[in-house]
Amino acid sequence: MELVYYKAQGGNFGDDLNEWLWDDLLPGWRAWDPEVALVGVGTILNAGLVPAGRKLVMGSGVGYGQAPNVHEQPGDWDIRSVRGPRSATALDVVPTLGVVDPAVMISGLSEFEGLVRGDDVIFIPHHGSNRFDWTTICAGTGVVHVSPTGDSKEVIKRIATARAVIAESMHAAIIADAFGVPWHAVAISNAFNTFKWGDWAESLSLELRTTTFFRSFRQAQRMIRAVRRRPAPAGGITSTTQRVDPASSRDQQAGHPLLASIARRTIQRVAAGEFQLSDRTVLNERRAAFSSILDSTKRDYG
Repeated sequence: MELVYYKAQGGNFGDDLNEWLWDDLLPGWRAWDPEVALVGVGTILNAGLVPAGRKLVMGSGVGYGQAPNVHEQPGDWDIRSVRGPRSATALDVVPTLGVVDPAVMISGLSEFEGLVRGDDVIFIPHHGSNRFDWTTICAGTGVVHVSPTGDSKEVIKRIATARAVIAESMHAAIIADAFGVPWHAVAISNAFNTFKWGDWAESLSLELRTTTFFRSFRQAQRMIRAVRRRPAPAGGITSTTQRVDPASSRDQQAGHPLLASIARRTIQRVAAGEFQLSDRTVLNERRAAFSSILDSTKRDYG
């Protein structure tokens, strides 16, 4: 069985966790029907991304581009669950299929048991925003920048052992919430994908609170320090992966110190403010629902 997920150039832990997660959740899946593709964690239910042929959808989400028409070739789609109610509506499938993001199951894996909570407040940007020099910007704020491009298991351990998580990466928030680590969603600019965040939040009956750094993506582009002509991740499907023009005007370059200062003060303000968690009863209900889906999938395919 083929695994389908988004492969970001340079890596992105929220996508890369697909490489090992399904071995834990669906043992033996690799030897299942070779004519079926397992569509895994991520915002990949896009007409231009999903492959032709038969597909087993396990908690994937809509959020970029046009949603695929799952009714055109219904025999090609075995949709066991999608990330949340917005994805279910976009695909025109029954609302009960909008269960939750499968990453909520990670906190129950034996590999992550017994982790000791530390005192760090960490910041994990979206992998497209990670081109900015957040380590320098966070210096002196009491907040530690954790790159989303690191090894997925190591990033997850950093999240699970943090005191709190500031997240532009949605999976940083999802995993923090699953481990009971308070988190706060931030948007670097208006390129923030409110649809996919709302999809997950609504799956947990959660009222999402978000702090925005800059009014526009253009302002965020001007906050250049670590870009230095470095290419953006290839094949990205969000505007936050656009490359900053190296021929930016002097005015744009001159704007950098002020904008970096704004980013630094925003991080400090968020770190000193309120964080949130989903209701534990709702989270456990969603986990139980997804666990039942895993059991039925193993019976049907294994």
